[in-house]
Amino acid sequence: MNSESDISDLFLPPPDFAFANGLVTWGCSPTTERLLKAYEIGIFPQPIHYDLMGWWSPDPRTVLFLHDFRVSKSFKKKCRKSEFETSVDRAFEDVIRNCAYRLSKPTMRVSKNVPPYLKRYLHELEDQNLLTIQEQSLCYLVRFVDRETATKYTGYSTTWITPEIIDAYLKLHDLGHAHSIETWHEGKLVGGLYGVSMGTTFSGESMYSHKNDASKIALCRLVQVLREWDYDFIDCQETTPMLWKAGATELPRSRFRKMLEDASKKSPSSNAWNISAKELSVFEI
Repeated sequence: MNSESDISDLFLPPPDFAFANGLVTWGCSPTTERLLKAYEIGIFPQPIHYDLMGWWSPDPRTVLFLHDFRVSKSFKKKCRKSEFETSVDRAFEDVIRNCAYRLSKPTMRVSKNVPPYLKRYLHELEDQNLLTIQEQSLCYLVRFVDRETATKYTGYSTTWITPEIIDAYLKLHDLGHAHSIETWHEGKLVGGLYGVSMGTTFSGESMYSHKNDASKIALCRLVQVLREWDYDFIDCQETTPMLWKAGATELPRSRFRKMLEDASKKSPSSNAWNISAKELSVFEI
């Protein structure tokens, strides 16, 4: 029998209680137990603003059936070229941090005209290109000033992926639930995506690209390995132009939840997420 604290860690209202915009509830911290329960019933976290976590189940829900995935012939050729390499779970933490803190202007340096009250948070940025320092400054600026100021003085813009979200998904990754696909160019990480695996469903969370098409190549690799591992579909959560062109479709929440329930009862192939870069097959999209 669950203790009172266990129930508190797990509680989320049913998705059918969602408002018209898909918001189910707010304020619950993303504990490991709550995240797993949320994905099990078709809810995902996304902060409403920096200090307030929202839990969402939009209706309709965007999904990508693996057999419906499509890309142009020219892009298929690009995937097969050796210019890019891909990997699985090789750099999960780097991927999620790059998804969270994106360069607005890659060559931008910290402004010389930084207000005095910000200097102690930014003084190291110009001499060191350390993401952790960027994060600390961004977090301060977003929370106590505003996002526009954060981007102006650091050259980075923030997404919905807060430090709390990063910590939560790093724990999920350590437990084998969260995974990443990375894209490399000349030995450098240039793009990727991450998400959560539940049964034969993969819930995509975010992607990023520091080189043209790097995130799209990661998506192609994801679709290929999921097909090989007997997955059913990707939960895209919400529609984007790229996903729409790739074959994603919108489903009523009720149908999505039934599909999710069925997929949760199945298991992917035994080698899923247990593969090295050398073992990845050639692109066959």
